[in-house]
Amino acid sequence: RLGDDAEVSLLGQAHVGGRAALLQALLYDLGQPHEGRSESAMRLALADHRQGRFREGRRTILLLDEAHLLGLEALEEVRLLGNLEGAG
Repeated sequence: RLGDDAEVSLLGQAHVGGRAALLQALLYDLGQPHEGRSESAMRLALADHRQGRFREGRRTILLLDEAHLLGLEALEEVRLLGNLEGAG
């Protein structure tokens, strides 16, 4: 049971791609603006979103279906996102 404080993003194998594709899919799934943004702008937007939720006592959970199909760049991005300070 995740509780009411959890926001869950579930990405399936259709989102297999590089870093930018993963960030875009995450922002889209979380209802955040993503179109026309650079990779670094999307990364910052995602970090801001997660940190804002953390300050509210809420969490964001990423579930990756078929994660073994992700390329090394996308897997590294997932690792980096999980290391965000104060992001729960």
